[in-house]
Formats: sequence, C-alpha cells, structure tokens
Amino acid sequence: MGVAVKRTIPVIVVLLMPLAAHADPLAPVNEVMDVARQLWSEDPPQGLDYFDPDRLSRLYSAEFAAAYKAAQKNPAFGLEEGESEGNPFDYDVIANSQDGCPLEDIKAEKTAEAAGVVTVTVTFKLWRCVEDAAERDALSEVRFLLIEENGKPVIDDIVRVMDGEQLSLLEEMQYIASGEADVGEDVPVMPLDEAENEE
Repeated sequence: MGVAVKRTIPVIVVLLMPLAAHADPLAPVNEVMDVARQLWSEDPPQGLDYFDPDRLSRLYSAEFAAAYKAAQKNPAFGLEEGESEGNPFDYDVIANSQDGCPLEDIKAEKTAEAAGVVTVTVTFKLWRCVEDAAERDALSEVRFLLIEENGKPVIDDIVRVMDGEQLSLLEEMQYIASGEADVGEDVPVMPLDEAENEE
C-alpha cells in the first residue's frame, strides 16, 4: 500500500501596483520644499539650489528645464565678463520674496487632478519671526503642477498665489528668456479665478 505524500505547490502572487503608488506626486514637491526649508533656515547651506543640474533633470519636466536654461542667459543682475549664464531671479521663487523668516507649518497635499495634470498645493508661514500677529499667521500658498514624463511625475510649473492672483514660474522664465524683462520688473499675472478655469 502506497504512502500518501502531501505536496505543497508554491503559488507566486504578483501584485500589480498602480503607477501612482510607486510614483508619488508629492515626492518631487517635498524635495523642493526641503530645499526651501534649508534655504530659509538661520544657517542655510552654501550652494543649495532649487534648480541645480541634478534636480533640474530629475524633478522638472523637459519644458520647464528648457525654459529655465533659456532664462539663465538673461540673469537678473546681468552677466559678468566670461560668463554665459546666471541666476534669472533676484528673489526666492518658492517663498515669492526676498525677505522672510525660517519657514514653518509647511503642508503639502494633492488638491486636484485633471487632463493629466496633478496639482499639489503647499502652504507655509514665512513671517513667524515678526511681531505683527496678522503677518505672523499669514499663510503663503504655492501650487505645483505635475505631469508624467518617462513614467514618473515631474513638476511642469510652479504657481505662486498672492492677493487673488497667481504667477506662473514657467511663464516668468519664458518672459525672462525673451529678453523683454528688465531687472525688478513685474511679469504678467493672471487673476486667480481665470487661471483656475484654465486648469
């Protein structure tokens, strides 16, 4: 009489995770905001940049990167002898300011998704070191618009919201690259409700 042998057949389960689970749209935004937090700290690291070559290639869309490189040819304070490019901005493009305090209460969340564009809204407090209570508690808002390129989310625009208007960094860089902007000149802005209708 034969002996029954219990056999266990291994079952391989393959979990197919959606792309969004692997490619979190918050990841590139959080990296940029970590740079902002360090730059606005009491002892900011030297050489830290939102748009250094590594971040420009990893975190931003091809169109955004091309616009930044074009804008570098018209830096905010002109070109020194022997230079061919420089910083196109004379202010911090995330805080939308030249002055401020260490950033506090930084919060980022996905707030919209439509037509292949994900909006991540970031709020933070920029003036916690001042005495005026209203200014201390004021929230700054920045909207990151992300698209998918090469299977991962990348930042296609950074929109600063202030006084009922929003300013596209992509459009600002294109304007700077055109050579029409003067140092310190305001670039065109779009009313907030009108801009939201375009998203």
